[in-house]
Amino acid sequence: MKTILGLVRPQSGTVLARRRRHHHHVHPAPHPRRHRLGAEARRVVRQMTVTENLLAGALHAPAPREITADIERMYEHFPRLAERRRQAAGTLSGGEQQMLAFARALMSRPG
Repeated sequence: MKTILGLVRPQSGTVLARRRRHHHHVHPAPHPRRHRLGAEARRVVRQMTVTENLLAGALHAPAPREITADIERMYEHFPRLAERRRQAAGTLSGGEQQMLAFARALMSRPG
């Protein structure tokens, strides 16, 4: 996930997006955006629910009308988060918090 976000340079491998293989370079986001995504990828707001964290990640999304669909898409990709959508992020396990951090970063629709 950090490679897709442009935070880590890939050593090898293939990226699958929308069920298609992409052998091309992963293009990192411009530096200021990459820095913001990096901060989001490492933390969640512990007092907020899972859904509220996802909404916070969408604050700078290019298409505000599609936020609800994006949240549902995150729940499809991370079913455990769907089960815990009303739960405070601080009560999630470490792995669940990492899933939430990735989903939250993806809500901004990077690159």
